[in-house]
Amino acid sequence: MIGHLLTSSAVVFRPSHVGDGRGGRTRSFVQINSVLVKVNQPSVAEEELAARQGATLAYRVHMSAGEDVRRDDELDVGGRRLRVVGVVSDSHGTYKRADCEVVQVGQ
Repeated sequence: MIGHLLTSSAVVFRPSHVGDGRGGRTRSFVQINSVLVKVNQPSVAEEELAARQGATLAYRVHMSAGEDVRRDDELDVGGRRLRVVGVVSDSHGTYKRADCEVVQVGQ
């Protein structure tokens, strides 16, 4: 149903925890798959307001209903890394929406 709107590609990364051999765990991200998406860009006003208030800028990413995208996954969309905060589906099961935040370099 929304296939004609999915004009961008996103690489999905999922967190993985591996023992470090000293009793601790190291978190890394493993590439899971690629999905077609539509990313809703924040408006200029939203970007300026977030910058002034030190807030996190939110993005909404739409994809087909059957895609395996989960909370805490990260999406690489054209070199911009987005962390999935939550995923919801529409009532007809035609699409998923992932609410995301920007991942800053070094985080």
